[in-house]
Amino acid sequence: MPPLESRRGPWFHRLLVWVFSIALGLLVFWLLGFAVGDLGSWPGPVYAEIERETLAAEAVAEETRLRERLAAVESSIAATEEQIGDLRESTSGAEQTLNRLLEIQRLSIEKERVLAPAETEALAEAKTLFLANQRRFQALNQTLVEHKEERRGLRRQHAALDETLEVQREEARRRYAQAARRHSIKMASLKLAVLIPLLLIVVGVRWRWRESVYRRLVDAVGLATAVKIGFVMHEYFPSRAFKYVLVGVSIVVVAAVLVWLLRRLNRPPAELVLRQFREAYQRMICPVCEHPIRRGPLRYLYWNRRSVAKLSFHAAGAQSEGEEPYVCPACATPLYATCEACQGIRPTLLPACPHCGAERGVAAIVQAADADKPAP
Repeated sequence: MPPLESRRGPWFHRLLVWVFSIALGLLVFWLLGFAVGDLGSWPGPVYAEIERETLAAEAVAEETRLRERLAAVESSIAATEEQIGDLRESTSGAEQTLNRLLEIQRLSIEKERVLAPAETEALAEAKTLFLANQRRFQALNQTLVEHKEERRGLRRQHAALDETLEVQREEARRRYAQAARRHSIKMASLKLAVLIPLLLIVVGVRWRWRESVYRRLVDAVGLATAVKIGFVMHEYFPSRAFKYVLVGVSIVVVAAVLVWLLRRLNRPPAELVLRQFREAYQRMICPVCEHPIRRGPLRYLYWNRRSVAKLSFHAAGAQSEGEEPYVCPACATPLYATCEACQGIRPTLLPACPHCGAERGVAAIVQAADADKPAP
């Protein structure tokens, strides 16, 4: 009887195992994300502090003074332009009034009529107001010109000072980039110092539990940890370096899988060999060379692994009429032999006799099959 560990169980239970293994991996990845996020909350460099340490205090103070003076001059220019606009509207109204009064005076002269005292007084006031507005308009224009000239001078000073400060700001940006890079390396080292030992521990436990029924738990934790390490490396490592790391790790993984497949192909495990033997007997082909097993009524037919399903025969009749030892004519492998316990005919490369149930070890069956293989 095969051990209980080799029984696969119901398909629904196997599906649940896969589902909960994936859920466990996602939860572990989530937990590692929280831990890595807390480790990454360490404060990094602040650009404002580095700029304040790098820039000359006198130059910064002068720049601040120039900006404040420029803001004041801009405000004065805006206020003066607004006053000029209001004065222009007032002067336009006074000019219209003066023109009407002058027209009245001209008509009075043509008609040889003397202006009334009120009209004469209004004409004098209009002239006085118009002339006053003109003088104020000229004064405001002069003030506006002076403010604009001062603004141009301040802008030239600010541009010259900004060139000096830009050199210092470039140095501040370089220092900030270096500090940020050191902080990134520190954070990456701290996170990897937690994740890599955890991955090594998981690998060690997986190696120790490689035959355990609980190995899927370790597989889920290990896969989640490896993926999180990849995310951390992608976040902190330069893309140029990360692509080499990613390709290198991929090469190692692919090479390891290829070596594992080649080893299983050359020296397959006993359980896999036994399953191949069982499937070969079901298809009535030699487990070693896949030559058709022609016993009983099948001795006059020909088939292979793909065409055996199209054959129509009664297997029970084939077995009853073929109860005799049989050796594969292609590779000389004994496929049916006499049972030592009941003297019945039993499959040589299967563990139990169908008549009495006498068992042979899987290792002995594999060793016998290897001994019967033809030399290449």
